[in-house]
Amino acid sequence: MADDSKKDEKPPPPLDESNWAVLAAVTIANLAAFGVVAGLDPKNLHTLAVLLPAGIGLAAVRVVRAQFPAWLKHALVYWWSPRPGSCYDDLGANDDRVSMAHIKEAYGPVPAGPAEKNQLWYGIYLKFQDRPSVIQANRNYLFTRDYAEICIVLFITLGIGGFLIADPGAATWYAAALLVQYLVVRNAAHNYGVEVVTNVLALASHAAKTAGAPKGPEEQGAVVEIIGIEIVGAEDSFGE
Repeated sequence: MADDSKKDEKPPPPLDESNWAVLAAVTIANLAAFGVVAGLDPKNLHTLAVLLPAGIGLAAVRVVRAQFPAWLKHALVYWWSPRPGSCYDDLGANDDRVSMAHIKEAYGPVPAGPAEKNQLWYGIYLKFQDRPSVIQANRNYLFTRDYAEICIVLFITLGIGGFLIADPGAATWYAAALLVQYLVVRNAAHNYGVEVVTNVLALASHAAKTAGAPKGPEEQGAVVEIIGIEIVGAEDSFGE
């Protein structure tokens, strides 16, 4: 009976999808602000509020996200800085929760190249991506990353286009507000990305330390369960 109930359970949606409604609301709010800057009739702005429940706002978010390949998404957040996974050893060394000695014992020496480092870190991430601290940090990262993408699209379309239909002074303030919005959100995404990496390393470090400690037979199974977690359904996650 218990097995039948598990079969009927629907898998949770990808983390990025849980953010779409908020991202749609953010997009609509920025469109409404543009309407004010452009001097549109406030009565007409009411139609924007209908977009979200009608599903058009959610569709727009999906379309915008598809315009950015993975490398560009990372570039919008990290600029010229390395991705956190490719410098996990430095981040772990500066986190009091992490013992890099335990990480190396469990997963081998730190690779030399950034791509190899990121690949090794991603393998560790897959073992702990279902932990609450990792899920929350990853959800926050995906939200702020996608928010940053939306800010760039709005800046290119409405921020620059505003000078063609709105008062130059008002258009300047609107474009500046979009740029500041992007910078703030981009910084948040960068910090959340680092948080994902360090949270994973902290969990992996603790699990490796526990695995290496003396234990009785009844404890060995629990440690194996912690170390050997297998995760599925990471279609859109921090590491991709």
